Formats: sequence, structure tokens, C-alpha cells
Amino acid sequence: MPSYNQILSQAQQLLARRKIADAEPLFKQVLALRSRNVDAMIGLGLIYNETKRHHEAIEILQQAAALQPYSIMALANLGTAHHFLEQHAEAVKAFRQCLTYQPNNATNQYNLACVLKAMGELEEAAEAFRRAIELKPDYIDALFNLGNTLRDQKKPDEAIETYERALKFNPNHAESINNLGNAWRDKGDIDRALEFHRKAMALKPDLLDAVAGVGHALRDLGRPEESLAPFQYFMERKPGDQVTHSGYLLALEYLAEQNPERVFAEHVRWGKRHANPESLPTPTFTNDRTENRRLRIGYLSPDFRQHAVAFFLENLLTGHDRSQVEVICYSTNTYTDAVTERFKGYASSWREVARLPEPELAELIRNEKIDILVDVAGHTAGNRLLAVARRPAPVQVSYLGYIDTTGMSQMDYRLVDAYTDPPGMTESLYTEELLRLPSTFACFRPYEPLPEVAPLPALANGHVTFGVLSVAAKINMGAVGRWGEVLTRVPGSRLIFGGNGLLNASVQERILGTLAAKGVGRERVEFFGSQPLTDYFALHGRIDILLDPFPVTGHTITCNALWMGVPVITLAGRKYVSRLGVSVMSNLQLPELIAKTWDEYVASAAKLAGDLPRLGELRRTMRERMRTSLIMDAPAFVRNVEAAYREMWRKWCQR
Repeated sequence: MPSYNQILSQAQQLLARRKIADAEPLFKQVLALRSRNVDAMIGLGLIYNETKRHHEAIEILQQAAALQPYSIMALANLGTAHHFLEQHAEAVKAFRQCLTYQPNNATNQYNLACVLKAMGELEEAAEAFRRAIELKPDYIDALFNLGNTLRDQKKPDEAIETYERALKFNPNHAESINNLGNAWRDKGDIDRALEFHRKAMALKPDLLDAVAGVGHALRDLGRPEESLAPFQYFMERKPGDQVTHSGYLLALEYLAEQNPERVFAEHVRWGKRHANPESLPTPTFTNDRTENRRLRIGYLSPDFRQHAVAFFLENLLTGHDRSQVEVICYSTNTYTDAVTERFKGYASSWREVARLPEPELAELIRNEKIDILVDVAGHTAGNRLLAVARRPAPVQVSYLGYIDTTGMSQMDYRLVDAYTDPPGMTESLYTEELLRLPSTFACFRPYEPLPEVAPLPALANGHVTFGVLSVAAKINMGAVGRWGEVLTRVPGSRLIFGGNGLLNASVQERILGTLAAKGVGRERVEFFGSQPLTDYFALHGRIDILLDPFPVTGHTITCNALWMGVPVITLAGRKYVSRLGVSVMSNLQLPELIAKTWDEYVASAAKLAGDLPRLGELRRTMRERMRTSLIMDAPAFVRNVEAAYREMWRKWCQR
């Protein structure tokens, strides 16, 4: 009969050859003979981790570590088991113990960094990755994940340098090439991003993240029609990825030829695929059904920061009647800034939930007895729709952050107004019940401090300057052609483009080519990319009339332009995404700035450009017009929202 040492040796050899099923009973046989054999315990712990039995791994590895406290193998694999179970504090403790005994172990430095990153401790994670790289300069995984951490920290330049270091050691590391593309996209160089995503795809055709990267890049370059194929390819092969599916929905919104019914159907498909209530637990609520009591309102958002949403959300959160409403904010973003600190002061309670898994986030909201949960993200980046799908609150509302329906049956309401969604026009395009606020769906708070309104540029220039301030993704060549017609109708006029993605050569070539076909020369067009806010607002001092894109019209950009005295010509479409300008202009009582057709749009722009006295009057009076309008009447707006919440709550209480 073989000795226990022979059995142990055979088990270890089998494990090394990855014959796990054969090795496991032998390790157990050793422990039956020698119950305190640490090597056998570690072997079983490795097998349990490999076969995703992490709770069993923790139990056996804790025994091994108790018997042999200095065992790096026991501690490292214990840390790995905790990490898999997202027991981050325990994992950090195990890996730090490893490093106490063996401080120059690059692998354990790397493992510690990965756990810290998962916890959102990005500074500590970056330092741990750097320490692993110091110990092992060609550590590709550490370089790759350091680059990812730097991207999370909004440090794209450092991320690019880190990915490039990884590629010096392995020029064909497709993951680093792909994320190098993502970092360039962070910087607004989408042409270069597309180049790297395609290179990564060529090296590793099954790298679906690169396929998605191509889709995102094409969409952000204003080529949504071309982006659909890579998005669809990705979704066919990874149907459970809700993030890329949401990216596909946004590409559909940007299509020049809108088909609202198709876009709605695709949102519903998202809801059925990723948030099917039949596959989720049936919720029960113990909320007090007293109709007139103080309500607990939860706001769920990744955008409690310097973001377009903040221009509109701030008035609501500061204006709530605290005798009627208790405000609980759930922040789903690890990135914070000075605006975040302001928002923290507006909340009765503040929760950092970016790292919580969906079931835990839903449980937290439910346990805190939120009466009405307001999702302020929809399908935008950082959303937590899968937590909302678990229906953590009895009443759930989609508001402000997204331009369309969520497609989820678990979202009860959507807050809009009668201009974005005229009664009888759009109800069939939502899974939510529309609740129309009086006058306006949003209340604008200008960025501060802002410069005074500049004099009308046309008076000094001797010509009218039109502007298009928009990300490249919103600019399609059909609209560009119409803007070319405007410039043709207004001799000597100029056109300024400004926004993220507009410095990409391919974007400019397409725009200039389309304008040239309308007889507009290159000398009449100027491009600006993404700018600091001070430069962005100063640019308005060079623009006489802003031209709203279509079909995805502006809202924050429109309000900013108007606040700077620049009138905006907008085209009214069939649905919310194409009617944001309609809401703003209607509330400002400027119906002449709303066109019903493209021909009317071109004619309205040309007519206004030809009436400098009217342009000058609008510029002088626009800021006061806004200040005294309903879109800046914060007390009235907040009362309207609270009345809407109360109506929703009463309906639920009466069920």
C-alpha cells in the first residue's frame, strides 16, 4: 500500500497536469491519513478555487493558514477565494499578510492591486500595480490593469503611456491595443481609437471588446449606420452583455432616418433580454401606505458631478420641501469632483454604491424603504438598470438622464412635458406611463461664474456666424447638407463647429465634403474640439445663431447658448429626443425659432440672419427672458415635481 507521501506526490503531479478530478480524491485520502497535512489542504484549496467552490476553499485554506501561518501558498489562495466571492476586505488582509512575509512577490502585489481596484480604491490600486511592475518590469497583466486603473481615474495620457509600455514587451497583446484605443477615445481622438480597435480585432477576432470598441467609435464619429453591424455581431455572440446592448440603442437614436417604432421595439427587446421580470424575484414591500406622509425619494445616478445632467438636477434637489420629501442619493460613479461635494450637501443621506453588485444595491434600496426611486441615467454610461429591474421600490421613475424609454416593465413612470410628448403623439413609444409636468420637464441652473453676454458678433464682423455646438455623434450628413443650404442662403456667412470628436480628420472631411457639395468653401468653416468650460462659454461670443442638430436635438447646449444670448433654430420631430428644443423655445415664447420641416428650418435661419436688429434684440434680452421664464422658476418647478410624486404615491397606495 502506498504511503501518504506517495499519495500526496501523485495528487500534486495530477494537479500540475490539471487532472483535477483525479487529484481531488487523492488529496482527501491524504487528509484521511494525516488530517493536519497542510500541503494536502492547499492542494484541495486550489482545486476548490479552480472549480468555483470558493466557500469550501476558504474553509480548508483557513485551516492550512492556522497550522502554518507563514505559508504563502495558503494565504495567496485564501485571498483569491475571498476575491472571487467579492469579500474584498478579507482578500486584502490575506494578500497583505503574504507581502509581509514575502514583500518582493510580484504576483501577490498584483493580486492585491486587483482587489483594491475592485473596491474602488484606485490610488492604492495604482501604487500596488506600480510596485508589481517594479518587481517585474515585463509584467503585462500588471501594466494592462494599471492602464485600466488610470483610465478609471480620468488620466488618459498616463493610461496611454502605460499601454504602450506593455506593447513594448508584447507588441501583439490585443487587449492592450484595444484599451489603448479606449484611452484615445477618452481624449476625443476617435479616429485613432478606431484604428487601434480594428488592429486588436485583426489580431484576436474573438476579442469582443474590440468589436464593441469599433461600434462605439463609429457611432461617436457620426457614422451610426456603420456602427450597427459590429454592435449586432457582438450581441449575437455575447447576448447577456447589457452595456453594449445599451450602446447599440444609442446608435439607433443617432440614425439620420428615424424609425421611432423600430427604436422602441429594440428598447423592449433590451428589457426582455436583460430585465425580464419572470426571471427575477417577486418583490414585496412593507412601506407605510399613508398617502400624505413624508416621502422617501431615492435618486439613482452616475452624474452627481460636472455633467450636463447636473445643470438641471441641482435645482430639484436643493428645492425639495424637506417637510414633505426626504432625499436619498445613490451615486453609481467612483469619479467625484467639486460638484459631487455640493450634491452631497443636498441629500438627507448619501450612498456610494458604484461597487455594489446589482442584487446588493437593490436590497439596500429596498431595506431603506425608498418610496419612489428616480433613475436619472436610463441607458447612459454608469447606469444600474439591472438593479432597478429587481424593483427595489414600490414606485419607479425614469427621468432626465436618457432620451428614450428604458424598455423595462418595472419602470412605472417617465417625467416629460406636453412639448416633448404632446398628448396622443408618443405614448405608444414608451413602456412607462408618461406623467407630463406643467410647462417644462426640467429646470435650468446656469454654470457659474459665466461671462456677460458679448455684443452681437455680426456687427463687428460684417457677416453672420452660425454655430453647431454638439458632439460629433449627433452630426449626420443630412443635417450638414441643410446647414450648407443655410450658408448658401446667407452670403458671406460662416459656420463654427464645436464639440467632442470634431477635431477628428475623418469627421471634418465628411462635413467639409458635404458642405462643398452645397457650394460652401473650407474658408467659411471653423472647427473646435472639446474645451474647458471657460473657453466653451467664451466661444458663444463669436456665434450669432446656433443651429440645433437633428434627430438628437440639444438641451443643455441649447440652454447654455440661450443664456449666453445666442438664439437657437430647432426642428420639431416625432418624439422626445427630437423635441427638446421645442420644449425650451415654447417655454420662452419663441415659436418662430421652432421649425416643422427642414425647408422651414433653413428659411427661419436665413430670415433671422437677415434681421440684425431682431438678432441684436434677442441677444440683449435673452438672458432676462430665460431668468423670468418657467424653465428657471425653480420653486414652481419643484412644486410640480413633488405634486407628480404625490400623485404616483397615491395611486400605489390605493392599489
